[in-house]
Amino acid sequence: MATVCTPKIKRAQSAKSMKFSLRYIKNREKTEMKNGKVLVSGVNCQPEFAYEQFMLTKAIAEKNDGRMYYHYVQSFKPEENVSPEEAHEIALELAEYFKGFEVVVSTHMDRAHLHSHLIINSVSQEAGKKLHLDNKSIFRIGDYSDKLCIKHGLSVLQKSEPNYKVKYMSRGEYRANTRGKTVKGSLMRTINEGMGNCNSKDEFIEFMENNGYEVKWTDSRKNITYTCPDGLKVRDDNLHDERFLKENMTLEFDYRRTKVREKKTGWEFTHRQEDRTINNISEARLELLRLAQYVSKMDEEDEEEDELQNFMYLTGVSVALAIELAKYLTEIPKEDLSDEEIDTAVEEYQEMQAELEEEQGFGGMSM
Repeated sequence: MATVCTPKIKRAQSAKSMKFSLRYIKNREKTEMKNGKVLVSGVNCQPEFAYEQFMLTKAIAEKNDGRMYYHYVQSFKPEENVSPEEAHEIALELAEYFKGFEVVVSTHMDRAHLHSHLIINSVSQEAGKKLHLDNKSIFRIGDYSDKLCIKHGLSVLQKSEPNYKVKYMSRGEYRANTRGKTVKGSLMRTINEGMGNCNSKDEFIEFMENNGYEVKWTDSRKNITYTCPDGLKVRDDNLHDERFLKENMTLEFDYRRTKVREKKTGWEFTHRQEDRTINNISEARLELLRLAQYVSKMDEEDEEEDELQNFMYLTGVSVALAIELAKYLTEIPKEDLSDEEIDTAVEEYQEMQAELEEEQGFGGMSM
């Protein structure tokens, strides 16, 4: 049985949020099989360049505003007899529903249940027209998904006639019977993953929403309340870990923003920055340039390499920006590579890092 839903993301769409969502669904840790095959595909586009192709299509059609993309998630019950590759094949067939549009399809294997993400460009590659879907569309897409499941010999959800007056269909309503035995455990693992990858409250909330959780985190409430994909509501003080309390998570994000330790919160991730940057990069010029020679030849998959970690330590930037910075430094002729040039370059890339963190409220890339 497969169900189809949309992640409940309340923030307005933008090119930045589309870029993040695309990057999120293509996460190799979620999509790579044990044999090395990565379940990420593009329909009418190349997945590795999907953002650029989406934006080019919009530019050609002169439709760069309004809704940027549509995001759907097709999920299978844990006990469904379906392989990751078959789930991906079914998702690709589901993408045919959006004929003439660019679609990125990825299948995630990091949860108890297999699920595939489909991100559809809102502008047609063929006709330049915008895709307009109303509140009833989710039911039509769900019906199309059911037909594909029957075709593949899978079960389908017996659902009553939908109430089209409902503005949004909750996961609890449409994804009936998908609750596993470790709902709270899955929530805790997702929170933990989010805290390991996010640098701000807004970024964390969007990360959780992209994973299928609603988050109610307001200044007026003492607790954070999570609504799980199956509709179950869980408060932070019921998660049996003090790190998950609103107070500690707020302090942690404040710390990451100000880089000043106010109080031990229990989170020990690599976002800690107090020792990462140095006041004068020139003091480590030779070491920095030596490391840059190594790092410039790396890609993001090499993020565990000691040379990259040390380079990040010195410059205070993320993996992606560290590699870009290293390439920049190695391309400058030695006679032009002054201490001032190095300092300026590092400062610029640190500013880029700060801008990215601010953008990713989270505008940087379901379940």
